[in-house]
Amino acid sequence: EDDIMRGAYPTLRNFRQLRRLQLRTLISLTPKDLTADLCDWCAHENINLMHHKVDRFSPDNTNVSPQLMASLLGVMINQANLPLYIHCLDGIQATGLVVMCLRKVQNWALPAIHSEFLRFAEADTLMPCVERFVDTFSEEILVTENLPPWLWGGARIPVHPVLKLKFDPPLVKDTARCRPTNKQNVEEEWIDHNDQHFKPGHQHSAGGMSSPDMFDDLPVIFESKKRDKQTNMRDVEVAFTRDHEVVASNHVNISGRSIVVPQTLQWLDLSVKNDSF
Repeated sequence: EDDIMRGAYPTLRNFRQLRRLQLRTLISLTPKDLTADLCDWCAHENINLMHHKVDRFSPDNTNVSPQLMASLLGVMINQANLPLYIHCLDGIQATGLVVMCLRKVQNWALPAIHSEFLRFAEADTLMPCVERFVDTFSEEILVTENLPPWLWGGARIPVHPVLKLKFDPPLVKDTARCRPTNKQNVEEEWIDHNDQHFKPGHQHSAGGMSSPDMFDDLPVIFESKKRDKQTNMRDVEVAFTRDHEVVASNHVNISGRSIVVPQTLQWLDLSVKNDSF
């Protein structure tokens, strides 16, 4: 990535090039203490130097714990720490392992992760311990709000396909556009607000309806809202048939006319088996 660089152990002759990167963070993964030159240069350049002692890989062990890996990844995906330079002794072993796990955070497929490492290391096969570590790594990773744009588009995702995430601050569910379905909501959004007799809270009277054709319009109104997943058919039915003048015979008297009002809305041919859809 543009703001994450990897390489070998920096020496005096590399400092001029590193200065051009305008680094905020330098991560060292080496088995011994850092040189005084590197420590002094980072202090002079106001670079946050993070040193973790990591031995060279053995055939059976990467010498990097899952907890350390999760900590490193948490630093690398925080925009406040970038640009960042990470290195080990040769820029391949420990550094390559971290980059492979970073690709896993980015949800790369494992074959693509392996292939990238092999090309960079100019190797034919992965060490078994490296392949095992990357494939099984699942330690919880700290995710802040300040993500770089190359990770998930710069926005936090609630669930990762293969890794555990810890959010700081916690994710807040977006409920701004979620309204529970109830009779009042159905009335507010579906009944003509220009008809004062059908506004929420008003005593409904069939004799006071503005038009006897109101019931004829129900199929059109209902069909226009079929895609609304929060709409419950029972709520709609109650909203349109709860008038106190609707009697058991399902007839209502409007301006001297007798109009049949179905007690259910099955006649709309909604092809719905359950109450909600």
